[in-house]
Amino acid sequence: MSAERIQVIGEPGAIVVRGTRPGPLVPSLSMRRLEIPYGIFERRILLPSSGMELEPPEVEKAFLIVRLRKVGGT
Repeated sequence: MSAERIQVIGEPGAIVVRGTRPGPLVPSLSMRRLEIPYGIFERRILLPSSGMELEPPEVEKAFLIVRLRKVGGT
């Protein structure tokens, strides 16, 4: 999945990851079972109540890397 298809949004108390996973690229074949779902997806990841700041996400070797930095407090 390319980085252009993924959106990472920081919300109070959560991170939201949205994207679109493209479907199979072989339309002439009929498939009985597809192990990886495709289409639009959204995942909400809850964060601790302490102040966290989302750094710009990266995609490296097909992995989404999300870094959080603790702000304020101890």
